[in-house]
Amino acid sequence: MKIRTLVVGSALLGCACVSVRPVVSPEQFIPAQQPELIWVTTPEDETIPVATPAVRDAAIVGTWRGLGEPVAIPLARARLVQARQPDRRRTTLLIVGVGAGAGFLLWRALADNANRGPVCYGEWYGSPGCF
Repeated sequence: MKIRTLVVGSALLGCACVSVRPVVSPEQFIPAQQPELIWVTTPEDETIPVATPAVRDAAIVGTWRGLGEPVAIPLARARLVQARQPDRRRTTLLIVGVGAGAGFLLWRALADNANRGPVCYGEWYGSPGCF
């Protein structure tokens, strides 16, 4: 159960902290960040998923994800390049949401204990009494 919770939690954190966003300068972003996958949109509105991208000779080169074929797209033909990037807003919302949920659970646990009367045991536990 703990491993399952850890896996689900890690997946949620991974999804919540990144989003696919446009890359401002692909020739600088790709070598610096070394993304696993980018999406390149051509002037014909064709979106090409490029795995293990690199920039060589003013072109984005890599493997066409799904087809497994080599691909080279000149930077001049790349109308839009997108990649998974850290997203501060989504990360902040995740932290606030987890904190609010934990605070609510703590409040409920404390409120339940505060409203509970003394715990009394009968004769079968030894001596009768309340705690």
